[in-house]
Amino acid sequence: MQIFCTVNQGDLSGYPFSQGFIERIQPNVYLLEKLKKARTLSLPTVYASQGIWYDALESIVQLRSLNPNHPQLINDWQELFDSANSQGKEEFIQAPVLDCCQRQDSGSPEGAIR
Repeated sequence: MQIFCTVNQGDLSGYPFSQGFIERIQPNVYLLEKLKKARTLSLPTVYASQGIWYDALESIVQLRSLNPNHPQLINDWQELFDSANSQGKEEFIQAPVLDCCQRQDSGSPEGAIR
């Protein structure tokens, strides 16, 4: 997967991009049980504890979009980026969550994304 940051659709020259991969996994029984019992606010933590980063990030972004000033979500947001130990994470921690994009899946809804 690649993400390009463009101003004009189709013009990729001179714009930064990022790339990576997504691996679909089948959740094991342990994860399925944790997800069934999890409160909505704890979903990002459940996913992150299993190394399922895409779903952890997606769930916390959705929660923060609805509750941008919720103290637990702000703390979980910071902890998620701290656990990633990535360069430039401070910018992400402080940035507001914007409703700018829609995810498009071509695969089946079964399985989690790691």
